[in-house]
Amino acid sequence: MVKQFLEKPYALSALGEGRYGEPYYNYLALLHLILVKRGGKQGFVVPGLIRNALKICKKLDLVFKKSDWYFVQSVGKDNPLSVETTEEIKKMTSGVKGRGNTEDILCGTDDKILERFYSGAISNERLGEFEQYPRCCIEYFTNNVWGDFVQAAEIVGDDPKNVGTILNIQRAADQDERIFQRIKKIQLEDVAGTRINFPYVFHQACSNCLSDAKNSPSAKLNREWSKVAQEFPELNNLIVQGARDEAEDKKRLWEKSWQEWIRDGCWG
Repeated sequence: MVKQFLEKPYALSALGEGRYGEPYYNYLALLHLILVKRGGKQGFVVPGLIRNALKICKKLDLVFKKSDWYFVQSVGKDNPLSVETTEEIKKMTSGVKGRGNTEDILCGTDDKILERFYSGAISNERLGEFEQYPRCCIEYFTNNVWGDFVQAAEIVGDDPKNVGTILNIQRAADQDERIFQRIKKIQLEDVAGTRINFPYVFHQACSNCLSDAKNSPSAKLNREWSKVAQEFPELNNLIVQGARDEAEDKKRLWEKSWQEWIRDGCWG
């Protein structure tokens, strides 16, 4: 099956799609589905927008179930925003069951795991738990995401009336250099750092894991999963090279001043 996939690859990850998609993530997704098949990981989510989600599950004879969940925004630790602004952000970013939610495909080691996770409120923490990301990395990612809202509120004002604007500019690096500098740091240190040090993990490693590239929770997962990848030499080579290329792409795009980044068309 791996040989057939590599002869004619197709999308398995949302990160492998679109204008800025990287095929590396499709190869990495295949590895993680193999890990589920082998019992090396309890579950993996294939986004509902990926047409081949059911196809790959059937090819690998995996247990799978369509999600019936709705997104709930997680609040970062030591949140400095007012209760009113916080609640308004949660309200405006959280999904409502049955209203435009994409049915993701949950692949798991058994029905019991899928029944536990497939429905109800889904947050970054709960998704990370299903995918078995290290707890430290889940918390770090949650803080990073919430930090986007915090910074936007610092720019336009901590007021529930400003939440619409906060949501509009939270990742708009072209509108404010402070936002650019924040995203630049995340892209270069966290995202590129993870690809360089831990090419086999799907999550974004936290700063503590990156500072201990040999013995941290992310390092241990990367080492364990690399052994499975090496059973498929061609797939392994594509993952290793793809991770390097992804890290280099991040450097090429973000090792610039704000003025240079704007001049070059922001993303390219």
